[in-house]
Amino acid sequence: MYNYDLYELAKPNGGKYKVNSTEEAYLFCQKLTNSHYENFPVASILIPKNKRKFIYAVYSFARIADDIADELQGKTEKLNLLAQFKSNLSKNNLSNPIFLALENTITSLNLSSDNFYKLLEAFHLDINFKRPDTWEDILHYCSKSANPVGRIILEIFGIKKPELLNYSDSICTALQLTNFWQDISIDKTKNRSYIPKSLFKSYNTVNIYNLNTQQKNEILNQITDYAQELFQQGKSLIPHLKPYRLKLEIAITLNAGILTLKKIKQLNNNILEIRPKLYKLDYMSIIIKSIF
Repeated sequence: MYNYDLYELAKPNGGKYKVNSTEEAYLFCQKLTNSHYENFPVASILIPKNKRKFIYAVYSFARIADDIADELQGKTEKLNLLAQFKSNLSKNNLSNPIFLALENTITSLNLSSDNFYKLLEAFHLDINFKRPDTWEDILHYCSKSANPVGRIILEIFGIKKPELLNYSDSICTALQLTNFWQDISIDKTKNRSYIPKSLFKSYNTVNIYNLNTQQKNEILNQITDYAQELFQQGKSLIPHLKPYRLKLEIAITLNAGILTLKKIKQLNNNILEIRPKLYKLDYMSIIIKSIF
């Protein structure tokens, strides 16, 4: 559950969260970031201290937009508040702590504002969920929901080469797909599925639960192999990353995704009922592999 008043944080002046300086804005974003539990580290100690405040600003923006899309009840209410939140992106000198910090981040680092608009498009797609018909549909969603995050992180470190951004896209899309596949059992309870309908063309159904064991495994092998190939493509990014802390951060994220995907594949059709977990020993192996 979100910890902040979303209606107040959507206001241009920040409502009751109004701040008077950029420093206060960054401190607010740090507090908001640290108040949320995530499965991955946000602005970890691997991120150089002089870059962390920018990560806090970006995370706060994405976190609150995500909460608007996920936590509120009415569809119309979600869309209206998200539109209000989006309008703040085009305004300057706001006293809203998230957008004051974000404006400073974008300006100071010459970031592409397009990535932030794409993220909001993804949340809009979440609210108006439509199951993907083809791989192209799901890749389109990932180009809004996942890839902009990787591009923003690289831009914060001054990395803007198209080839490297494309490698980042492969990693981020693979991570998004892995997240979808590990949550199949959870999405079932929400009456959602991210498996493209086109994969079921020869089965006379679009519901994986209607298939026999062999057919289920055929579908699951297709979707996990697709993500695995993207991880392999994205690995080419790692040698180009500087400083070493950034390289290690991205390597850990990549290897955690690969290991999660491996656990999904090992579960076979049990993934339809069980969500895989990473344990302490898994994280230790991920860190060791990433270092060496």
